[in-house]
Amino acid sequence: YPYFQPLYNFSDGFNVLNPENGLQVTVVLLRIIEDLFQGCRNIEFNFGADEKLSALKDNINAILSEWTSYREDLFEKRYGDYLRNFVNQLYSQNDWDKSQYGKESLTNILWRTKYYFLPNFNFTQILLNKPSNDNPYKPLAGRTDYLKTALSLIVKRIDENAEGQKAVLGVINPWERYEFDLPNTVSKRLDVLLGAKRQTNTSATNANLIKYTLCIVSVLDWWINNPQSPAYTTNAMHIYRISDKDGGPAFSAPVRSDQNQLFAAAVKRAVAARQQK
Repeated sequence: YPYFQPLYNFSDGFNVLNPENGLQVTVVLLRIIEDLFQGCRNIEFNFGADEKLSALKDNINAILSEWTSYREDLFEKRYGDYLRNFVNQLYSQNDWDKSQYGKESLTNILWRTKYYFLPNFNFTQILLNKPSNDNPYKPLAGRTDYLKTALSLIVKRIDENAEGQKAVLGVINPWERYEFDLPNTVSKRLDVLLGAKRQTNTSATNANLIKYTLCIVSVLDWWINNPQSPAYTTNAMHIYRISDKDGGPAFSAPVRSDQNQLFAAAVKRAVAARQQK
């Protein structure tokens, strides 16, 4: 939260997530991938031309189109608003979570965590009643698995055909410069890392954008699909942020202002390490 909130200005709801709540990392990764997908939408994927890619049970273009819904609808509207209302009630009445309505609200929050984002999320059920799964989208866990599988195959082919920039089955324009319709937090950093300002010998290509996207997608896939990931090793009831002063709900935390300096320092270290090899 302290690092990413100033970069992305997440809506209310994100601010009250307990740092141990696995959704905090989930939402950040979803948002980073959103930025990457802004460039991926200008890549000409042709999965239908390949037997292996077309056999996978999803569609890359559908995912690119629907990806923001996992954050904007599932998290911000269906989970975040619900959590914010719960915390506001608890702030006004510190035993509200012990009431019948409070228990129902808490139960819904826990089940929405499992239904929407973290399929391996386990918790002690507070009430016998189990809410129905109202997720209107394909499960996120299945979509990250699809993306990891498909993009891994594409990246393997990119590496195999990099010399001479040969054709890559599944992508029509891998060697062209990547294009973001509007600069965003991630694209600006990629421009620096890949030398986008250079007119020649630039690494700012669709091929490398796909590689970076695969890296972040793989982290998210591991985070939500691996039962041993840190998303599942914390206390399931550590849902909202707690004040150190009174033990009640907290609605924010100090944020950082040195993101650009940290990035610049990391780039300098990477350049220095490369020069020493």
